[in-house]
Amino acid sequence: MPSHPQASSVREAAALLADVQRQALRGMVWAVFIFTLLQIIVWHRVPLASRVPVSLVLEAILVVGVGAQFLALNRLSAAGSGTLFVLWLGAIDVIAWVQAGPQMGVGIALVCTVLVALFFINKRAGAAVVIALGLLIVVHVWLVQRGVLAAYPTSLGRPLTAQELLLNGLIPFATLAVCYVCFAMIHHALFRTLARVVEERRNRDLADAGRRQAEDTMRANQHFEALGKLSSGVAHDVNNALTVILCNAELLSQSLPPGDDRQGAADILSAARSAAQTTRHLLSLSRRAFCVPVSLDPAAELKTACRLAARLLPEGIWISTENRGQRRLLADPADLQQALLNLLINARDAMPRGGAITLAHEDVTLPDGRPGVAVRVKDTGTGIPADVQPRIFDPFFTTKAPGQGTGLGLPMVKAFVEEAGGTIELQSAPDRGTTISLLFPECPVLPAGHNTNHAPPPAGERLLLIEDRDDLRQLLERALRRGGYHVTACASSEEAIAEFDSGARFAVLCTDGFGGNTSVNTVIDRFRADQPSAPVLLFSGHADHEITAVGLDTLKVELLRKPFTGAELLSRLAALPRT
Repeated sequence: MPSHPQASSVREAAALLADVQRQALRGMVWAVFIFTLLQIIVWHRVPLASRVPVSLVLEAILVVGVGAQFLALNRLSAAGSGTLFVLWLGAIDVIAWVQAGPQMGVGIALVCTVLVALFFINKRAGAAVVIALGLLIVVHVWLVQRGVLAAYPTSLGRPLTAQELLLNGLIPFATLAVCYVCFAMIHHALFRTLARVVEERRNRDLADAGRRQAEDTMRANQHFEALGKLSSGVAHDVNNALTVILCNAELLSQSLPPGDDRQGAADILSAARSAAQTTRHLLSLSRRAFCVPVSLDPAAELKTACRLAARLLPEGIWISTENRGQRRLLADPADLQQALLNLLINARDAMPRGGAITLAHEDVTLPDGRPGVAVRVKDTGTGIPADVQPRIFDPFFTTKAPGQGTGLGLPMVKAFVEEAGGTIELQSAPDRGTTISLLFPECPVLPAGHNTNHAPPPAGERLLLIEDRDDLRQLLERALRRGGYHVTACASSEEAIAEFDSGARFAVLCTDGFGGNTSVNTVIDRFRADQPSAPVLLFSGHADHEITAVGLDTLKVELLRKPFTGAELLSRLAALPRT
């Protein structure tokens, strides 16, 4: 489980305080070393015969203490060095108090001891030094009364009574206690300041990281947008060429007798349809394809997904399909393929050492009781921890390393499923793999164009065709005339407007949405000026024009994706509602 940010800040502040303590301790050791040198020089200026034994003891403690402190400087922690400091400095405090009483030098030594204990060990150690002074005062008075120790000299010229000794000790004790309280407050304020500094630094680092990520995402989006525009333009041209190939191959197949020649025409149709599927997936990757839900066969869609994913899976990962249902579902085929591709990529990344991926579909009953279809992607990967599972569908959330994931794949899958009227379910455990189920309502209706036997148009029905490519326009015109329509073909929107201005009236409008400087919405408005419910068929392979800004449903425009055959075009025209 990730640690709480506040607890992490406290730990970082403690580490920063420890670093400050080490630096301060180093400076204090050098200061005491210089003081010791000066004190030894002062002591040695006095003849050895006239020095009291206590000064020799203090000198020995100073030399040994400072030497030990230097040796422990890089070997012990700040608390360990502080403890060593308190031990030998406390011994000097005791000897100095017994010999001289509450003198200024003794007071300075006591304050230094409290300071070292508080800042380098902890607050309890500082409090212990203050309490130890109180006990020292009481024990010293008791030992003086018992005659074990002599009272320290004073300016009164007589020994102090026990009450006077206690009174003389009470003032330093209270002063030292006040110093301890002040030092403790300073220590607490210092720690809080360091914690705020750490928190501000953390927030600044997070803000910088977020800004850098936003900049990287913006650059990636700009690159993706440019790539999308390029792929959209390429797919548009390819779809136009494929439409010509499909229509001519269809005519060729119908005109040839049974045999190898007709089979060759059928092979051309099959190859062109496969290329059309590839361009459709290219458009779906850049999100530039029209979103048009249709009735889909899950088995066929899973087979297509396996074919596409085979190029992305390394050796050691096997993919298979299981078909356990007969129902159809309603969804946009390109969006469904994109969702399956996202799930397959996640499954691949969850199996760095190889494994198996299973694509399955089956007939199920949805939670609300309706009949439905479950499309499942199951892997044998590392699984998803329980604490991460509630967040995997959140936008921009990813467990992958920086630069290896955007955190948008699963949110896009969830949005697609919910837009299709379904739900998404997750089953996963660490080291037990992951299963993601896409639950769709059943769609019992067969897809449009399933039956290519089209009814002939009403007698004398006139159709206006707008297509900027000459070869495609001539081909479509021939197919439409063969289907029984009276066709007027235009190469641009301006030519179509000229037809309206001349008084021509048409029952159906077919356009690819491009050609000329006049907006296609303007053409549709002119076409429906005196017949608001007249059918309009848009045949296109991408959505880079103004129709998508308004919406197909708002304009009451039907869509036929490029590429298509002549039979599919005639079947779709026959299915258009007419008033």
